[in-house]
Amino acid sequence: MPFNVMRTARESGLGNGSIRGSNRPARDQSRKNYASRPLPEPDANLWFLMRAMVAREPAHQIARPGPSAVTGTAETTGFTVVKGQIIEWCWFGPPPDAAPTLVFLHEALGCVAAWRSFPRLLADRLGFGAFVYSRAGFGRSGPGVLPLPPDYHQREALECLPELVNQAGIRQAVLVGHSDGGTMALLHAGVMRDPRVRAVVTMAAHVFNEDVTIQGIEAAKREYRDSFRQPLTRYHGNKASAVFWGWSDIWLSPAFRSWTIAPALAGITQPLLAVQGENDRYGTIAQVDTIVEGVSGPAERLIMPACGHVPHLEKRDELLDAVARFVGSLELA
Repeated sequence: MPFNVMRTARESGLGNGSIRGSNRPARDQSRKNYASRPLPEPDANLWFLMRAMVAREPAHQIARPGPSAVTGTAETTGFTVVKGQIIEWCWFGPPPDAAPTLVFLHEALGCVAAWRSFPRLLADRLGFGAFVYSRAGFGRSGPGVLPLPPDYHQREALECLPELVNQAGIRQAVLVGHSDGGTMALLHAGVMRDPRVRAVVTMAAHVFNEDVTIQGIEAAKREYRDSFRQPLTRYHGNKASAVFWGWSDIWLSPAFRSWTIAPALAGITQPLLAVQGENDRYGTIAQVDTIVEGVSGPAERLIMPACGHVPHLEKRDELLDAVARFVGSLELA
């Protein structure tokens, strides 16, 4: 599994130039939530040093993950550099030469930790590997580019994601994207047409901007101080405000009102499952209808009752069943 990797400053021993991934047991989710602990946030000078050190190093092999005594699921974590930016990643389950890989793409306010237990549980259910990463500017990744450009979905899907897939040595991928991550999964599948991508699963993905999206984001701005700031700080450290305002500013900008990726859908020939909560305040069922009707390959829609914008947290077990059934029905070896 070729990768330029490194851990946090304290774990990796930057003073002696050690650059390698961390091979450790998965945490027991029943005892302590992974996302509940505050994350250390290196300052800008340390990020610069980390980037420079990784750039000097040749590609390394990530050690095969070892099984956890608690869950039986292997976990490896680390950092890599993509387009000059430090990227946090986590790997659950078998390596890419032993099984297909679920590639998780997070939402506009998400990161590795924000997925909580869903990637690990789905990997366990299917016997697949799971590759989860935080985009630049999110979670424990280095700072990203602000303000977000209007084509930020395309840049991630067509430039950063392909490089990560190459670095990780992924041979067969199922893209699993939530919200912004779902949009990026659709763009990657529809434009790149990478034969390694065997299927796509989207949850609350957007393919166009609609009135309810704008209304939902405007409501989120009003709720930021009371409802968003504390959990975002838990996940993103001192980047929390940049994460929130970067998202809200671009989506509410006049230039983004006519944004759409609908033309890219016709390039998607892989099997696709599009999931939407019926009470999603950021998007309507029209998003799923547009996706299913616009792709060229077989597509299924799943509308989850009494569910909002985050199905993998609000309806985790039902969603695990649905995604496992969908992916399990495909001929992936």
